[in-house]
Amino acid sequence: MKRLLAVLVPLLLTACSSSSRIPEHQVEVGSGDPVSIDLVSFDPAGLTMDTRNMPQIARLKVRVSNSSRDDLHVVRVHVIQDAFSSVKLEPAMNTFDVTIRPGDAHVFELSMYGVAEDPTRSVNADLGLRIDVYTPEGDDYFTTVHFPLSAPPRER
Repeated sequence: MKRLLAVLVPLLLTACSSSSRIPEHQVEVGSGDPVSIDLVSFDPAGLTMDTRNMPQIARLKVRVSNSSRDDLHVVRVHVIQDAFSSVKLEPAMNTFDVTIRPGDAHVFELSMYGVAEDPTRSVNADLGLRIDVYTPEGDDYFTTVHFPLSAPPRER
């Protein structure tokens, strides 16, 4: 029994100490925070047309700004629909290897598949998106944005 415990305890400790993909720290960010996330643009493409429930691609650009004193290393950006709507979007996730220096920003481009369940209502649909930015240390910075599909954010 002691021999079995002597073998199992180190294995258990090793398994518990290994890093997981679960974020260690979740931080909701807004303007004025050391890290900020902005939806620069959202191009709904065919989501507002009568596409007879055919999946369409929506393209978006997310700007991550670093106002902290340290480098920010981004390894993943994940976007999900945060509110019910007549438009249904599939989650988008891309992996990156980008270091943002203090005082700098970087724009990440992603695509989401979506379907307008009722094209006559999708033009007036409101969309809610949650944007998560992950670091290799397990930090998850996130924000939510809401906007009408008829007036999505556009790059200036």
